[in-house]
Amino acid sequence: MGKKNNAPAEVETVTVTMSRPVAEAVQAACEMYLRLHMGQFYDLAEDLCMAKHYADMGAKRFENAEDEKEDFYRALENRNMMQDDMDRAYQKYCISRQKEYTYISSIPILDGGTIMARPKGSKNAVRTKKAKIDYVALIAEKTTAKEQIETEIAALSDNISVLKEQLKSKKSALKVAVKELSKAEAKKVAAEKKAAEEFKKAEAESVLKKLLASGMSADEIVAKLQ
Repeated sequence: MGKKNNAPAEVETVTVTMSRPVAEAVQAACEMYLRLHMGQFYDLAEDLCMAKHYADMGAKRFENAEDEKEDFYRALENRNMMQDDMDRAYQKYCISRQKEYTYISSIPILDGGTIMARPKGSKNAVRTKKAKIDYVALIAEKTTAKEQIETEIAALSDNISVLKEQLKSKKSALKVAVKELSKAEAKKVAAEKKAAEEFKKAEAESVLKKLLASGMSADEIVAKLQ
């Protein structure tokens, strides 16, 4: 960088030669510097609070979409809180005459309506604050739901254990009942067999008595029965 002429410093023209990436970095640094002096803290809060989320997202470090979404909203909340804190500090310590500044959506505008312009393609939208997520309440709600499910599972497990014991008892009782039924059926068969034998015996004795009463001799009866 060299001095081109003998013009006063306030009107002197300076040419700086650098690569495009370096030039873009210088432009971003100058823009950030001026915005901080003007009390515009959105870019700084965005860069500091969202950088890790975007890095983790690019590296696919989130296990699922729900974890990524939750981390994104947490980063947004941190960004918003950081900007709010910086806005309050700027108004408290840097602005001595409140009437000289008008605030629109946390962007300071100097008297005359001058706002520092953003280069084409940069984040130029006015920030709209989103409702803050009460993560304490959300976690409490999810914890309650989880504990309820765990209680229901425990109750079902207890019921399953009771049913298993009842089933085991019923199976044992069934074995006993089957064994007793088999014994009863066997006794019935034996009793019917004995009754049939006794009936035949009684019938034979009746026939024998009739034959004897008819006057037949023992030899004649034996011969007849054969």
